[in-house]
Amino acid sequence: MIEKVTKTIKKYSLLKKGDRVIAAVSGGADSVCLLKVLAALSREWELGLLAVHVNHGLRGEEADRDELFVNTLCGEMGIPFERRGMSPKTEPGRRYPEELCREERYRLLLEVLKERGFDRIAVGHHMDDLAETVLMNLLRGSGPEGLRGFLPAREGIFIRPLYHLNREEILAYLENTGASFVRDSSNEDEGYARNRVRRFLIPFLQREFNPRLVEAFSRTADVLHLENECLKEIAKEAMADWGIQLPAGVPEAGVRIPLSPFRNCHEAVQRRIIREILAQWIPGLRGIGHAHIQSVVSLTGSNDPGAHLDLPHGVIASREYGEMVLKAGKAGKAGKVENGFRCAVSIPGEAVIPGSGKKLVFELLANNGEKCNYSDQINRAYLDFDILKPPLEVRSPLPGDRIQPFGMAGTKKLQDLFTDLKLPRLKRRSVPLLVDRESVLWAAGIRLSERARVTADTKSILKVEII
Repeated sequence: MIEKVTKTIKKYSLLKKGDRVIAAVSGGADSVCLLKVLAALSREWELGLLAVHVNHGLRGEEADRDELFVNTLCGEMGIPFERRGMSPKTEPGRRYPEELCREERYRLLLEVLKERGFDRIAVGHHMDDLAETVLMNLLRGSGPEGLRGFLPAREGIFIRPLYHLNREEILAYLENTGASFVRDSSNEDEGYARNRVRRFLIPFLQREFNPRLVEAFSRTADVLHLENECLKEIAKEAMADWGIQLPAGVPEAGVRIPLSPFRNCHEAVQRRIIREILAQWIPGLRGIGHAHIQSVVSLTGSNDPGAHLDLPHGVIASREYGEMVLKAGKAGKAGKVENGFRCAVSIPGEAVIPGSGKKLVFELLANNGEKCNYSDQINRAYLDFDILKPPLEVRSPLPGDRIQPFGMAGTKKLQDLFTDLKLPRLKRRSVPLLVDRESVLWAAGIRLSERARVTADTKSILKVEII
């Protein structure tokens, strides 16, 4: 075990002698194994170790039990311990979005790293986790960036020393060393997609198709990682040839792509060029999907020299003579769209409506069976979060918008709905619309879509309120 981890560390240059390393320890098998392995390596690598436990505050007494376990374990091992706590907006026991928990956990770990002057943050992700990530991204329709899964190191800070270990090896190591660990009951919650993939889909695929599925996904991720890096380099070389530089900030004039050489590139390279540019000012490309990037590529082949396209986060792609211009406003702020507006949605978060003095506030709740007045609330709406098709955004109405009004079987033009409601024409343009990739979900303060209706089968509810 130790030898295998050492090979991984050396192969990917995860550590150097004298590094001060934070071990993220939840108390589960993977993180306990991580802590034990780092402790075993600490003398050879001259490591300074600190165990950090993040108490998510979501499982009541069980969460406190986990924190006490990690604290006690660190005391027995002589490793300094520090805890950080989250303050979720949902009540204990309610399901909380995995992604939001992960983001907050990483933020807190980075906070400790900066405060204490450490060099690395080690997390316990392993080969089975990689297989789950690759499979989930495949089900979502991800490209090579998603199908490579996560990497052994990220941002020069986060490292995964257990990257080439599988779950069986980890459990065997803990058993052989007599190490105990705690079990997180939320890992049994089938409301989380990852748990369903782990408990049902992967065992089914292993049983029916490939018993070494985890190793196969790991190999696939390695291949796709190399090919993805190659594609990225080709895109960067092309941009360098055209004189395109990608500074950390967004240039006031935007980024200008010469259409003639761009059209001569393979379509895969074209997509990657657009992706690399957008990634410079949209962290993690949040809210930007394949459809958005493909739309920009298609715009370059348009016969309309004045064509333009409005993307999430206030990004505008436009044709200007022989160039494609990408300009961006600040992420999360509303962008002007001709005489309207558009801004991306973060959950939890808020979207400010320009010129109105109002904003939409978004919160994710678990469906605890309480009855909500879904259709009659003027300033509040409840939507079935699980059926939504991200990215979500708030924007002004556009020609051709349709909605399936609450209680109706078919769709209706939004303009016809406004006419039926005798909404003054001057007010129609300023109505905020919450939309996803498929349709209008809520004409704020006017009508909710039947498509977003909360039912008894709804697991997560998106609450939107006008303030």
